[in-house]
Amino acid sequence: MGCGGSKEVTPAVVPDTKPVATAAPAPAAAQAASEQKAAPAAPVKEAPPAVKAEEAPKPSSTSGPKIAIIYYSTYGHVRTMAGAMKKGIEAGGGTATLLQIPETLSAEVLGKMGAPPKSDDPVVEVTALEGYDGFMFGVSGRFGSFPAQFKQFWDSTGGLWQGGKLIGKTGGVFFSTGT
Repeated sequence: MGCGGSKEVTPAVVPDTKPVATAAPAPAAAQAASEQKAAPAAPVKEAPPAVKAEEAPKPSSTSGPKIAIIYYSTYGHVRTMAGAMKKGIEAGGGTATLLQIPETLSAEVLGKMGAPPKSDDPVVEVTALEGYDGFMFGVSGRFGSFPAQFKQFWDSTGGLWQGGKLIGKTGGVFFSTGT
């Protein structure tokens, strides 16, 4: 048995078209509807005027947020996405710094995995996070979870959280995974 709904079906109405009933109304509902008087329509409020892109205020390069893009990338896919995030932030008037999460795998293991060399982006230092207005975290999927390297980094931020050093900072996540 599934969920049982009402036998009454409200007609579907698409603007500028005739109403289309999706099922016949129950006899009791039709009688009740004919006995009720139509209520007056509520006044329609006009939407605020749209702001054209050229009229929108543009942030100055000195007033934009300072964002740390912190990522972990074994094969370079998340690093590529981080570069695109950086371009978008800078196009919006912010400044962005690419920071990679420290690798925990040995060069031998990475070689056996066929992983390319790491980028030249600096490795993130937890103490530097206080100097940013916000964060974008780039993560890859690993067997339905995030990589151990990211977990190790995240765990290392406990002192900042405990000290209230990250209060008021915004954040976002982008990710890549494959099967």
